[in-house]
Parts: sequence; structure tokens; C-alpha cells
Amino acid sequence: MKDYISGIAGLLVSLYVFLEAMSFSTMEDGLAGNPAMYPIALAFLLALLSLALLIMAMHRREKVAFSFNRALCTKVGIFMVAMVLYALLIGVLGFVLTTLAFTIFMINYLGGSRKQSIIYGVPFTIIVYLSFSLLLKVPLPKGFIGF
Repeated sequence: MKDYISGIAGLLVSLYVFLEAMSFSTMEDGLAGNPAMYPIALAFLLALLSLALLIMAMHRREKVAFSFNRALCTKVGIFMVAMVLYALLIGVLGFVLTTLAFTIFMINYLGGSRKQSIIYGVPFTIIVYLSFSLLLKVPLPKGFIGF
């Protein structure tokens, strides 16, 4: 069942990425001037892999059973609330603080200890921040602290 859901979700995401990439404007002739080429290639690859996953799931002919799992729904709900809070707070607190808090919370929530969440959360936040701000030159929300 999970393969069916994952395959269909992958196809929908690839379709969305393809349609969004088609709206990109080209800068000049050739591949270098077309910013849509990379997203289109990734969307095509995702679509192929999603189709392969669906085909493999159909060949297994598993019985599809639906059941309601309250604990799982609660966990997904908490995750969604955390994502919404992350999106709302990133402009106020800035990328570094919000990402650090979100990463520590999620590692802790997914079963890691407080020590593990700090050991993994701090370097992860630093690496992501340095990668996007210095290497890729992506402007990140600074928040009230200024970084």
C-alpha cells in the first residue's frame, strides 16, 4: 500500500515541478540560458522512478487494506504543526534559530535523546546555513538577531 501512495505522490510532485518549471523564462539560447532544464530533468527522473515503483507494486498484487491509526495521525499532525510554525517563525527569528529549534525538536520527537538532538542539530544547522549563504549565495531570513 505504501508503494502505491508513494508512487502516486511522486507522480503528482513531478507533474507539479514540471508545470512550474515550464513557466520559467529563458535568458538566452542553449541549455545554460534555460533555468528550467534542471527542474525538468529532476521531474522526469522522479516520474520514471515513481512509475517503476507503481509497476513493482502492481506485480506484487498485495491486498490493499485501509485502517485508521490514531497514534500515527497524531504524530503526522504534530509534524505538520511544527512545519507551519517553522514557516511562520523563520521570518521573525531568522533561519539559524528557527532551523536549529526545528531540527532539535524533530530529532527529539522522532526518538532521539536530548544529547543526540543537540549533537546532530547544531552541526546540521551550521552546515546548511554555510552551504546556502556562502557557497550558493542564497539570501536567508536574518530575523531580529541579524544572522
